[in-house]
Amino acid sequence: MTNWRNDGIIVSGNVSGQVVNKPQGPVTQNITTTNDTKLADLTALLSDLERLLTEHREQVPAYDGAKRDLADIRDEVARPDKDKDRISDTLRRLATRVGSVTVLATAADKLAEAVRALF
Repeated sequence: MTNWRNDGIIVSGNVSGQVVNKPQGPVTQNITTTNDTKLADLTALLSDLERLLTEHREQVPAYDGAKRDLADIRDEVARPDKDKDRISDTLRRLATRVGSVTVLATAADKLAEAVRALF
């Protein structure tokens, strides 16, 4: 019988510093995510959701309101004094407006996650 050894390491989430000791020495991992990176990701998600909303406009009764919500979020995250509560309220309203279309609801969820990561 063979004794299998698994030295695989899986690291997820935000990690900084030593993550494991091995016979060869410690393994260190540092991951740094700046707010600029998070903001770029958020901007890309806004653009994706905008594109998807346009593609599925016939399925969204409150299409115009959803477009305004996206514009409000885009404007607010671009401000130096971002209002987290205002963005959160707008995200909730947007999620309600697009929730009946699965692809839009999924995109709105990803956008909300990115906003949480920014704050």
